[in-house]
Amino acid sequence: DRGGCNPDYDTIMAKVGTAPDLGFSLETTSIKSLDSKLNAGSLTSEQLVKAYLARIALTNAEGPATQAVRSVNLDAIAEAKALDDERDAFGSRGPLHGIPVLVDDSFDVDGTPTTAGSIALQHSVPTQDSKVVAQLKAAGAIVLGKTNVTELNGLFDTNIPEGYSSLGGQVLVPSDTDKTPGGSSAGSAASTASGLAAATIGLETSTDTAQLIGPAAVNGVVGLKPTVGLVGRTGVLGVAKSQDSPGPIARTVYDAAVELQAMAGHDPGDSATAGAPTPTDYLAGLSPTALSGKKVAVVTGVGATAAPYPAAITTVTGLGATTAVGVDVPAVTPPATQTYPTPTVNPPSIVSREFKRDLNAYLGSGHAGGASTLQGIIAYNIANPEEGLKYQQGELTAAQAVDLTDSATETAYEDDRDTGKDGAQDYLDDILDAGTPADPTDDADVIMVPGGNPTGAALVGIADRAGYPVLTVPAGYGTGSTGRNPIGVTFIGAAYGEADLLAEGYAFEQATKVRQAPSFTNPSMWRCVPQSTFFSPHECNPGDRAYTAEFSPIPPPDEDQPDTPAGPTPPAGPGPAPAPTPEPVPALPLPKPVLPPAAKAFKVGSATAGSTHKSVQVTVQLPGGGTVTGTATASYKVKGKVKKVTLGRVSVKHKAGGTSHLTIKFSAAGMRALKAAKVLKVTIRVTFTPPGGKARVVTKTVTVKAAKTH
Repeated sequence: DRGGCNPDYDTIMAKVGTAPDLGFSLETTSIKSLDSKLNAGSLTSEQLVKAYLARIALTNAEGPATQAVRSVNLDAIAEAKALDDERDAFGSRGPLHGIPVLVDDSFDVDGTPTTAGSIALQHSVPTQDSKVVAQLKAAGAIVLGKTNVTELNGLFDTNIPEGYSSLGGQVLVPSDTDKTPGGSSAGSAASTASGLAAATIGLETSTDTAQLIGPAAVNGVVGLKPTVGLVGRTGVLGVAKSQDSPGPIARTVYDAAVELQAMAGHDPGDSATAGAPTPTDYLAGLSPTALSGKKVAVVTGVGATAAPYPAAITTVTGLGATTAVGVDVPAVTPPATQTYPTPTVNPPSIVSREFKRDLNAYLGSGHAGGASTLQGIIAYNIANPEEGLKYQQGELTAAQAVDLTDSATETAYEDDRDTGKDGAQDYLDDILDAGTPADPTDDADVIMVPGGNPTGAALVGIADRAGYPVLTVPAGYGTGSTGRNPIGVTFIGAAYGEADLLAEGYAFEQATKVRQAPSFTNPSMWRCVPQSTFFSPHECNPGDRAYTAEFSPIPPPDEDQPDTPAGPTPPAGPGPAPAPTPEPVPALPLPKPVLPPAAKAFKVGSATAGSTHKSVQVTVQLPGGGTVTGTATASYKVKGKVKKVTLGRVSVKHKAGGTSHLTIKFSAAGMRALKAAKVLKVTIRVTFTPPGGKARVVTKTVTVKAAKTH
């Protein structure tokens, strides 16, 4: 009964049809930028969903073949159309309205199998959405599909590679396919980095099982693990309820805050959320000056001297923060005996002891098909050893042997759980309060630790056990054997301190802005994929499906770098220190794109008003091979005041012979303007961009009268 292959090109493109050329890079655009375009009417959710689906079709099992996406929602296009109509009629629900997202294949989405990469769960179909997915949908997000995870979130066998599952295969890092993808949420992090969705959702439990912080850092994106209990976990196939924490993975800190705003809140099915405070406004504190006056606890010793960590320290002090040594890791000889941060009270991990109990509870909570217990998964793998036992399943069998109904086993487990959590919290609290809990004057606001080394990983592991929030932000790129590979810096905060943590990470991000698109750092893998930052389809490999007649080269869009909301002006004086700069990357000679043959001239016909008085149209003759976009605006007077309005959504239909029809359907704002003015003089701006050439603009005007029924 095996099937369930990863999404294939033909199935996706049969649904998409002609892939739209959006005119910007999907690798670098942000939720904030997309929301702005959607609200302005220069982009629709339908166009956006089609573009993301087409990119998945071109890169997931074909081309770069990152295997990041496990399944796609082929109803997403219809859902996008409905959200476009809702926006036109009633306005936007908020910044996630019509935004496509992907989620780990550990989160229930009604009607889609939740497999966690296991062949034994390929037919395990939930009957309702997880709490997280339901809240994302309520905020207007479109769940585009699910991403590949390390099998059963990494608790499978010590031999299994990070990012591998028997059902989904091996996830590849978009910027370097030779590197480990960093942990269980590998597919979500890789999808975010390579522009397969606007953002994703992952899961963190511990640094040796479910991880989102590690994969986000390795893939050069932002990842936030919230405080355990801030985000509900009903409908999540987790690892250990004591430490499981779903969190956002995004290209900017702002976007991660937008996701968290939708995800956080009480979950009646998750007792851990009962004592959590009411979620605050996670966007309100995002300011470039958020680190001014803050105290940052830093790491010294082993792991603290490698770039880009020293430059990160320079940056935060340049932004007005002070630093204090929070953790010192002295080097020892021989290096094999090196130790890393460890709480004084540090009993054995309880993660594997909770796994069977929590997995069986999840599988018994209303799933049709698939194995119903951990023992059932083990048995299925034994019956299908070619796929199920490639890396054995030692951790599964060990977890199956744990019997928490035995009183002695249960007592030992509960003692280790409670003392381990208390010990981890005491360790971090001691750093944050400088060892003087009665004296708040010397407290640190945040702990900043280096990414990509054992010291940083140890501190993240302690935060995981404590249940404290962790944020990773891109900080630089490696050289030599780690050349062009992203390296992050990690911020650890106090329980439920996400608002402060995001604000501090945001200030650091805005001062550095080091993130680069995978197609720039790894062009050979991505140059034949349209809508990449680096797109130059010359001498593509056999089978690469880059249709040069339908897509054009896209320059890196400045407006889609990490966004800066309006806020106070940074104080005068020395100002921030120079941003931590990655080691110099040699300039890439950009190959000349393949250009279509010269053809007819670019011409724009007369603009006309639609018969329903709700749209305007214009016919365009294209030379071929380029892209065409349009906007429609109008100015009108109301009570002596001149107002300007963008009239609505632009759709383009390409006809035979190089003819395209542009239709601008009036938005709700456009209809209100028409009703108020009675007559509108509409200006249509048509922009044509030939491959490798400069944009050409033609402006047309048309008068539109309100229908008599208005």
